[in-house]
Amino acid sequence: MKSRFIALILLVITLGGIQIAGAQMEQELDKVEGGDFKWQAVVGDFYAPFKEALDHIDEKKDGVRASLQEEVDVQCDKCGRNLIKKWGRNGQFLACPAYPDCRFSRPLEDEAGAIHLDAKCPKCDANLILKTGRYGRFAACERYPDCKHTESYAIGIDCPREKCAGKVVEKVSKRGKVFYGCSKYPDCDWASWDKPVSVECPTCKNPYLVQKSTKSRGEFVKCPECKEEFAEV
Repeated sequence: MKSRFIALILLVITLGGIQIAGAQMEQELDKVEGGDFKWQAVVGDFYAPFKEALDHIDEKKDGVRASLQEEVDVQCDKCGRNLIKKWGRNGQFLACPAYPDCRFSRPLEDEAGAIHLDAKCPKCDANLILKTGRYGRFAACERYPDCKHTESYAIGIDCPREKCAGKVVEKVSKRGKVFYGCSKYPDCDWASWDKPVSVECPTCKNPYLVQKSTKSRGEFVKCPECKEEFAEV
């Protein structure tokens, strides 16, 4: 218990930028425990530098906070300044350094490494990017939070149901399993547990096959109608 107390005190004083002899403090506490020193005298000698350390902690916090902010080569959409990386309760994000005069911010994933989809936002005509949420992958406007449009992630093929103008999108069931459905749901209830590929079955002419995988065979494709299996597409 005593060692933990000393470690805590040393941490606070170190943050305040004041040097103290930890070994000497421990010796004095030992003497207090043995009855050689009065605890009031030890605490009295300790309190003055300890209070000074506490008074300097706020100054140190500002320095630590500033060291965690990094300027990036991405310009603010509103005022043109270079954005900085900042820390929030949900992790890092990009924000304008002119805050609070400029309150522009955007998710960090948009700055680099975002997967841009071959689609435009229907609300503002910006690019859509691929994101992952609690219900799986989805498409979102790259201008978030200014534009909050989201939609299901389309895998790139048309709905195979005849006369349907929908797209096949990736979805997640209530139990967390990925499946594929039509973007026109509930008007179109086409769905598949297996990922479809836009290849016509050579046997029955079904407009699509589905991807399958087993330990014994590895990856292959199968027709959901005639059940024919193929090693390649």
